[in-house]
Amino acid sequence: MENHDFFDTNIVCSIVIYEWANELSIIDFKHIFDWISQLVGTAPDSIQLAESEAKYKSYKWKYFEKNNVINRREWDLIAYHWFRNIETKSGIRVYCVASTRSFRRLGIYIDEAAVVDVIGVMKQISRTIIEKVEPIYGYGAMQSYLDGPLEYARGINVTTYYSHENIFSQADVDTRERISAFGSEFRKNKRRLNEKLRDVEVINYISAGHLAGIVDGMTLEDWIISGNRGTLNKEGEATWVWRIPDEHERSQIRTDLIRSGLLVVTI
Repeated sequence: MENHDFFDTNIVCSIVIYEWANELSIIDFKHIFDWISQLVGTAPDSIQLAESEAKYKSYKWKYFEKNNVINRREWDLIAYHWFRNIETKSGIRVYCVASTRSFRRLGIYIDEAAVVDVIGVMKQISRTIIEKVEPIYGYGAMQSYLDGPLEYARGINVTTYYSHENIFSQADVDTRERISAFGSEFRKNKRRLNEKLRDVEVINYISAGHLAGIVDGMTLEDWIISGNRGTLNKEGEATWVWRIPDEHERSQIRTDLIRSGLLVVTI
């Protein structure tokens, strides 16, 4: 892992999966995280385990491995955490989390300064996630650390001021409303993410249920292809990847999908 400076304005690359086809245990996710550890070149600084998201237990890596902590009980959540330099005000270089019950999700977050080629590393991770997990729905994003990528995944807004760098960070009003509305829906277990999207992101991991949705009298699949709305490729048994790199295009697509009822949040 690189020892570059970690600034609060750094970009964090994320892959977040909310629904998946394969039956996976916390131990299965541990194996994936161990592989990511090899990919980034170092063991995590800390492991978090939980039986519920409100009751975390933290372990140092060597103790965790030596004492076979993973098999002590049936955990609901596992997280691998690589800390930043203590002189910075940010908490993570790399963070991997999987929750199988409460707030079900898989999240991989890597700071752009943590590895030599963060885009290349994320592409490798994406291919492995598609193969091992078979995403039904999720997204890939590039966000400033100040925007709170971990909180965004859970539908929590972040407002941050850092006096050292004289930075005040807050999403625009529409984005904050969409984040809050998603968090509320998600925590009520009104996910419906096997048929609807949370939002329109740079990378969208979708599946047959989404592609069968109707937009302007045609299926979403046909609508994407006929209108050259990003690129759509089937990359796994259950997974299509819809890439929309242009921000203006994403905004228009968001409006169209809200109108067609294909987003969980209609703001």
